[in-house]
Amino acid sequence: MTVSNHCSLGFSGEYSDFQEIQSTLEELMIAEYCMADKIPMQPRAIHQYLARVMYEKRNKQDPLYNQIVIGGVSPATGEGYLGLVDLLGTNYESEMIATGYGTYIALPLLRKAYRPDITVAEGRKVIEDCLRVLFYRDARSIDTVQIASVTKDGAETTEPFKLESTWEFKKFKAGSRLVDESTW
Repeated sequence: MTVSNHCSLGFSGEYSDFQEIQSTLEELMIAEYCMADKIPMQPRAIHQYLARVMYEKRNKQDPLYNQIVIGGVSPATGEGYLGLVDLLGTNYESEMIATGYGTYIALPLLRKAYRPDITVAEGRKVIEDCLRVLFYRDARSIDTVQIASVTKDGAETTEPFKLESTWEFKKFKAGSRLVDESTW
């Protein structure tokens, strides 16, 4: 979800809960626009706002079952921002973030590929590789994804596309009994 020209959200978890977050953010952005002060809301402020919303919902025993990734660039300084908020309101900032199963599988791959001067194209290739690995490892996932990127020039989200994947490995087709003749 693109929140502003310089901020996007990604999420994992319940889609209906994310729709509630989406409408809450849309109301916030309308209120900010109506102030007419020409100062855009920074990604860090959106992150902190969402942390308070998630914490409040948790305290009312009605949590929103999501992990939300906030990515953006400060229009004033050009500094990048990446943060995460979970259903408890726990939040943190980091140079790389993954949610759900990706925390276990993709995060090590992201750490290995990370460099401070990575380009958007290189970063997209790394993300696609991580998503492909996750697709192969999770039987409940699909290979259709969207990727968002935020630069000082603005936020951009791709149309949904299918990851390139192959199932030509012999063990994928025949199972583990390819050379084993036993029945056990």
